[in-house]
Amino acid sequence: LLVLLNKAFSTGLGPGEIAELGLSIGSDVPFFFNGGTALVHGRGELIERLPSSREFGILLIQPSFGVATPWAYGALDSYRAGRRGYADLCQWDARAVEAKKREIVEELEKPLSDWGFVNDFAPLLYREYPAYGRLDLLLRSAGAAFVSISGSGSSIYGLFDNPEKALEAKERLLEAAVGGATGKLLYGMGLHAIKPLETSLRLG
Repeated sequence: LLVLLNKAFSTGLGPGEIAELGLSIGSDVPFFFNGGTALVHGRGELIERLPSSREFGILLIQPSFGVATPWAYGALDSYRAGRRGYADLCQWDARAVEAKKREIVEELEKPLSDWGFVNDFAPLLYREYPAYGRLDLLLRSAGAAFVSISGSGSSIYGLFDNPEKALEAKERLLEAAVGGATGKLLYGMGLHAIKPLETSLRLG
């Protein structure tokens, strides 16, 4: 929307200025101006682009329930406060950022089933909303090689080796949802088979 308004009203704002406006709206907004794979740190304004040539498919499930963002971040802060050795990404120096970038690139090169990426919100959300555990098992039974929650919720997703497999999994789950336990679990939820975009809106 910011890019569209900039063009529609010929305000002449540069990429940096638009990104700064985006940051005032939300910490995760600047990332979406370029999309792709990146390590994001600071408040969300520091974006380190990472190479990614993986062609995989995603099956996204939108639960019928929502997750309150203030609750999720409050629970995460409490969880982290009780853990020793937690490294705040906002306080990383340049050396730590470069080390994390190398670690992520190495992880991305592994098979999806071997990925060790972790969403810190996941254990809290799985405990608070038991449906996540059942949806996790459902996605894996449909062939997902990797399953996680998107951000602080509420969507959960499974990764497949290609978009075709994700679409096939969606169709199988919809067929299984006609009656029975699967139907009860998925009632009122949205299923979307999608292909990740390498890039999003480009500012320049």
